[in-house]
Formats: sequence, structure tokens, C-alpha cells
Amino acid sequence: MDKIRKQTKLWKIRDGSKIRICDMSDGHITNSIKMLLRSYKVMLFNEWNQLMAYIGNDPPDGAYWAATGEIGQLEGILWGTENYMGPSLGEAAEKELPILRSLMLEKLRRKNINKDLWNKFITKLKRKKHGVRKKAK
Repeated sequence: MDKIRKQTKLWKIRDGSKIRICDMSDGHITNSIKMLLRSYKVMLFNEWNQLMAYIGNDPPDGAYWAATGEIGQLEGILWGTENYMGPSLGEAAEKELPILRSLMLEKLRRKNINKDLWNKFITKLKRKKHGVRKKAK
């Protein structure tokens, strides 16, 4: 796997100031991802609601079929309906919200770094336990 670069894009926090994604805490990144996904889901649900109201007003045939196709797409993303083969909520949100991808990449980068650090730590513990010294270069 290629090394993931540190994400230096800016994230605007509640008080209006900006912070680099790479400077955010792990919990802040996780909560930001969850918040973006929730917001995106609400936006899709509102769009679905408007389309349902539109087809209830007896639109022309072509518009009706276009709206029902869009409704099917939204239902698939929102609720994963049967026989739906399109993008998941996360994949759809990534296309609409580019900052979400940056947050997810930073989370993945940190997970990989933590995994590497953990493996190094375990290796050191095993060496100490068995009296093995690091080889001289």
C-alpha cells in the first residue's frame, strides 16, 4: 500500500477559526466524519421528501418517471433497498463532500501509523523478554 500523505487541508471549527486536519485530535476527526455523514443523510432525506411531494401532485409522465428513478436512487443510498447496486452512503457523501475524503484519509493514515508503532513496541517487548539484543550495524 502506498504511504498516505498527511492531510493539510483546513477544517472550520464551531467558533469560526480554522485548523489543519493533520492537527486535529483522533476524536475530533471521528466526530467530524460522523457529523458530515449525518448532515449528508438529512440533506438526502429532504431531497427524497420533496420528490415524494412532487410525484403526489400528478406531474407529466416523463417528469414522473424521472422523479421515481431519482427516488429509487435516494432510497438505495439512504436505506440500502433490495436490488440496489449504486454507491453506499459513504461513497455518495465522498463525491459530494470532498473534505470528507481528506478526513477519512487522515484517520486511515493515523491508524496505519499506530499499527506500525504498536508492532515495533511488541517487538521490543519480545526482545527484552527473551534477552535478545538489537543487532549491531
